[in-house]
Amino acid sequence: MPPSDKSRQQAPNSFWDWLDPTSRGLGYTSEAALARALEISPTTVMRWRQGSKPNIRQLLTVSRVFGVKLEPLLVLAGLVPPEAVGNTDLPESPSSVTPIERAIIEADLDEHLREVLAYYWKERRLEELNRIERLIALLKETKIPLSEERYSGDIGRIFQTSLSTQVSKVIAEWTSHRMGEQASRRRRKPFEPDAQFVTRFISRISDSVRIVEQENEYSFEVLTGGKKTLKAGPFSTLENAERAREAFLEQAGEMLKSRLP
Repeated sequence: MPPSDKSRQQAPNSFWDWLDPTSRGLGYTSEAALARALEISPTTVMRWRQGSKPNIRQLLTVSRVFGVKLEPLLVLAGLVPPEAVGNTDLPESPSSVTPIERAIIEADLDEHLREVLAYYWKERRLEELNRIERLIALLKETKIPLSEERYSGDIGRIFQTSLSTQVSKVIAEWTSHRMGEQASRRRRKPFEPDAQFVTRFISRISDSVRIVEQENEYSFEVLTGGKKTLKAGPFSTLENAERAREAFLEQAGEMLKSRLP
């Protein structure tokens, strides 16, 4: 008696149970993307999900693209019994969380500061993605880039970065957050900065952020209670150090102003 549709749907599908999270962890977030990577049709991927077995040629492609050994895939797909191959260790699915994201999640910080770091990393990833796309476009060219004037602008844009501004946002958020916590403990009520507080804060922190020179390099330091609590740099020129300092102060002020009731 043939199995019912319900029993077929409930049958174990070890290959797909491994393939689905593994492909997503590697960045193939849809069946269509997975099909393109394996150079097969989306219909084939759909059949795998429904319980069809891949053939040897398809498993060879999975082995090459995913960087895993063939023997465990043969066992996963049910093409050979475990005792028929020497290596029966099943390949583990990679985590979709990157090491940097894991470090942020597990950081010994409160939820707000973890969110600040997560947003910072999101901005960094977007900037680097844009840089990679520009580099790819540049490397596709057959002529030496510097031989034509129009490429100089493209190369200049590749070097552009918002790192100083993005780090300044994190530092400004941290400074405001800690000062807010202290004020809340003193007042025993939620901290809501007013315009006078913002003015005093900007003046106070402006006086405590100084530029220092050491071995022909520049940096700016934030002093709290006469002690150095933060150092940013080094920068190759005084102008770059001043620009980073101004960006830090501007971000601190804007962030506080946005919290005014």
